[in-house]
Amino acid sequence: MARCLLFVSLLLTAVFGTAAQKDYVIDVPHSGRVEYRFDMTARGATITGIAIVKNVNDSIKGMLVNEFGIKALAFAVSPDRQQVSLSQLMPMIDKWYVRRVLKSDIKFLFNATTATAGTKSGNYELVMTEDRGLCLTNVKYKITYTFTPIECDPQLQESDRQNNETTNDTAE
Repeated sequence: MARCLLFVSLLLTAVFGTAAQKDYVIDVPHSGRVEYRFDMTARGATITGIAIVKNVNDSIKGMLVNEFGIKALAFAVSPDRQQVSLSQLMPMIDKWYVRRVLKSDIKFLFNATTATAGTKSGNYELVMTEDRGLCLTNVKYKITYTFTPIECDPQLQESDRQNNETTNDTAE
């Protein structure tokens, strides 16, 4: 009887443990970073640049930098992916109503899974592109975000990781 209960509990753990894992469209490695080329278009105005997303202490932190190296905004997503905070916004987008829309768009983006891609969910449409990128459209406010992954040289990433570890060791 004890063997049967043990087997059933292991089976349930295996089934529900794998079902609980979500395949997010933006999945950031535990101690790594992901880079995207991004375009944000709203009513004829476009901001383009690079999005850098890192996993820091189980929360996700990122920034959008335009082509000239000027930070458009920085954001942080809580570990449960339910809270988003914005900081360091460019003056032209640092308005309370723009902040509210950006927060909800970023929250949707980081909670979207590959299962929901290609469908319309409320005010959002999310489409995965053939080059492993994604296109998020906020239908209500007519804002389109396009993210295309930037392939990094593995040797460059390794040297960057080693430099970060060396910097952290000397800072302590």
